[in-house]
Amino acid sequence: QGVVLGEVLKQAPAALEALYFKGGKGPKHIDLPALGIRVGVGICYDNQLNFLVDDVVEGDVDLMLMPHCAMFPEGLPQSYIDEWSEGFKNLASKVAAVMGIPVVFANHAGK
Repeated sequence: QGVVLGEVLKQAPAALEALYFKGGKGPKHIDLPALGIRVGVGICYDNQLNFLVDDVVEGDVDLMLMPHCAMFPEGLPQSYIDEWSEGFKNLASKVAAVMGIPVVFANHAGK
């Protein structure tokens, strides 16, 4: 019996997603009044794009959530997977360092 406190839309569907989904604009943060904080949210590929940083900085957030669902098809060279994975690790720490706030980065697990 929860309450929806906000909604963040993914703005830029990546690659094949764009064949099936449209992006949406709107705030990239959710206010949590009971905790007295504002949480920034970047959904998957949006985290790789400059507009997200501008929107989140303007929103003056206290915490950043970066959910991802980067999938790697079978047969993809391991070097490619390793390079992307390293980029994801670096992205979260860079955002935390630049913005001076905690960052929660999560990618899917399993197949």
